[in-house]
Amino acid sequence: MQVTGELDKALDDTQLLTRTYPRDARAINRLGNLYGRVGDFEKALPEYEECIRLSPDGGSGCYTNLANMYVRFDRFDEAKATIEKALARKLVAPLGLHLFLLQLAGITGDRVAEGEQMKWFAGTPNEYQAIRVRAGVAFALGRWRESSRLDRQAMEIAKRRNLSGAGANYQAYHAGGEAWLGYCEVARSNARSALKPDQLPSEAFPEAFAFAFCGDAAEARKIADETSKQFPLDTIWNGIYLPTINAATELKRNQPAKAIDLLEAAAPYERTNDAPIYLRGLAYLRMKKGPEAAAEFQKILAYKGANFDMYAMAYVGLARAAAVSGDTAKAKKAYEDFFAFWKDADPDVPLLIGARKEYAALK
Repeated sequence: MQVTGELDKALDDTQLLTRTYPRDARAINRLGNLYGRVGDFEKALPEYEECIRLSPDGGSGCYTNLANMYVRFDRFDEAKATIEKALARKLVAPLGLHLFLLQLAGITGDRVAEGEQMKWFAGTPNEYQAIRVRAGVAFALGRWRESSRLDRQAMEIAKRRNLSGAGANYQAYHAGGEAWLGYCEVARSNARSALKPDQLPSEAFPEAFAFAFCGDAAEARKIADETSKQFPLDTIWNGIYLPTINAATELKRNQPAKAIDLLEAAAPYERTNDAPIYLRGLAYLRMKKGPEAAAEFQKILAYKGANFDMYAMAYVGLARAAAVSGDTAKAKKAYEDFFAFWKDADPDVPLLIGARKEYAALK
């Protein structure tokens, strides 16, 4: 995989380090992290396995990282077993292990395991992080009100602990999700409230995206320009976030072909973030290119664990792509899969309302 920007040197240096010191578990873990950052998960996974082999009691990081890779390939049982192995060794800093088990319980729908993990966090200084995980799961399942309530709860706890920055981050991430669901007025408001100076690219992206996707190109451009100035060599900003923001602006201007061209830059890294894939699918839909759109949404549906946040929405995209192609049976099936996945969703989510109308209109 071709890597540009600040990850070039980091990858080269770390590969050299692991060749020079092949038993350095920390270097091997770092190499796995770098592969993961650019979406080369097949290379990341064996690095984490080797890290654990070399240093089984060295800390929880390699276990969590390996489990994350398993989730990306929908190997949920192996992910859980990896974390349980780490817990059995009574490693220091178990917070990440329990957060992972909570996230995994949400993805797999294991309410019993979710309850067990929330008991572990109850009353601890890190309870707000667990609540935020639950908010993300609720969003992925279409329970927007529950997700918003939990996010507010997490933000309030974070502020009481003088972690106002964490609270702003939660609001920014929620704004990006609200834009996808069609809650543009709320998304713009939350994005505006979350703005703060000296933001990291990962913090600026959901805000700028919310503005771009919801038609405020000027505000999106302002955030994008400021972030590009601060982080001119950031690989993920230049390779994923900035092209997605610009493509969302063009899609809103009804320029889907331009959006697709802009998303070319994201192709090498898009396994790390499903936003450009979904946006490309929307652009092909706008161009009435059903097979091309379906191929994009299928990328998301291929791996539930890696793309859980947008997994359900991809069913709607697939249904619309099938309808554009004249395949009514396939469209109906995809809509029905979406309705099943969102069986407990809020009934007034704009995306759900639109999908129900489209399903009813199929003949």
